[in-house]
Amino acid sequence: MCSWIRVGAQKIEEKTKDSLVSIIEKQVDKEKLTSLKYLCKEFHSKDPKLVLEYIDQGLTLAEKFNDVKTRITLQRLKGVSNSVLGNTEEALLFLNKAMASAIPLKDTVQIAKTTNALGNYYNRLGNYKEAEAHYLKAETLASKVGVLKTEYLAEFNLATLYINRGLHKKAGVIYDELLKKCPNQDIDCNAVLLNKAICVYMLGEPSKGLDMLFEAKTIDEANDFQFRVQYINHHIAYVLESVELFEEAIAHYNEVLDYFNEQGDLKQQATVNATIGGLLMKLNRNERAKLHLLKTLELQRKNGLKAYGRIHNSLGD
Repeated sequence: MCSWIRVGAQKIEEKTKDSLVSIIEKQVDKEKLTSLKYLCKEFHSKDPKLVLEYIDQGLTLAEKFNDVKTRITLQRLKGVSNSVLGNTEEALLFLNKAMASAIPLKDTVQIAKTTNALGNYYNRLGNYKEAEAHYLKAETLASKVGVLKTEYLAEFNLATLYINRGLHKKAGVIYDELLKKCPNQDIDCNAVLLNKAICVYMLGEPSKGLDMLFEAKTIDEANDFQFRVQYINHHIAYVLESVELFEEAIAHYNEVLDYFNEQGDLKQQATVNATIGGLLMKLNRNERAKLHLLKTLELQRKNGLKAYGRIHNSLGD
């Protein structure tokens, strides 16, 4: 494994979620606000439910101590956490609150971060035109004030958008440029490797793409980045499916399904159940297929969901 990938892969702090939460429960005032801000920044994408459980305490303390920058950050992260969970109205409400707070202060850094987060919001909704416009604006703003991390995130997410639109060559060019900047503590090089792998296999090199995906998965497993491990599993399964290795594909899809069952993510449960059901039908295992397909219909009818074929992978909300 390349050392720069190791360095660039997302690090998990020594404090576990449980120990951090335990510390927060005992703290008060500014000390507690600092810990809450850290919790929300670290886990808004990894564990958005946990963030939403605690973030209002942080917002209350930020108001109490008139900490405007922290309030803006927490408003943005509350919007992001809701967006990850599919709570679109709440997501847009708090992202707009963060933007409305940052603009009068002419805080270009916060404006750039929130603009990038809005790009991710629109990307998740499939509104690619708005997403692209927000990513390009975020990149320009971040470059203007020299904030490399936000500039990178906007570039990465723009490339991800191009993947969603099927523009894999265009996306690959951006990822190649980002990989040249590794190692760098402001760049999640493993995420770049992962999405570059997607471009590679979509452009007709499944074997090379699989090797890159398994390398990325190993790194994220070591860092206990479970959401992205399952995102990678999803793409590994897709590649295996594309070369008609259906048994192996189902095994990886089942790992993904177990994860989303634990997380209570109904939309992704519907998606993966539908996919597994389709593959089982190709293997003439119709009874098992029927169970998965009926589960998809049950989720859709009860919750008004549609099943989608891919899991979103943008960064830096």
